[in-house]
Amino acid sequence: MSKRWMIFLGTLIFTIVSDQYTKVLAVEHVKGKAATIYLNDLFRLVYAENSGAFLGLGSDLPVVWRTAIFSVAVSIFLLGFAVFIFRKKDMSTLGNVASALVIG
Repeated sequence: MSKRWMIFLGTLIFTIVSDQYTKVLAVEHVKGKAATIYLNDLFRLVYAENSGAFLGLGSDLPVVWRTAIFSVAVSIFLLGFAVFIFRKKDMSTLGNVASALVIG
């Protein structure tokens, strides 16, 4: 496996695992509790769930439809983006990492 693939996959896996782990932590430690305020209300930690996609898009759809539509749409986008990334041979390491972060 090339260095490029290793960097891409390592970053992608780290991003996905970190995302899922912080969601588990939020459910365990923040869900059902009052907002936690920091630095004289400069920061506020509150548990919230988004049942739709970006900005709640599709949140009114039935769960089956929402899952099917967004799973297919996101999968097609990610596949196209991944093909674009790996066809571009002159991408820098930073660009490679950034692409993995976007996909993750």
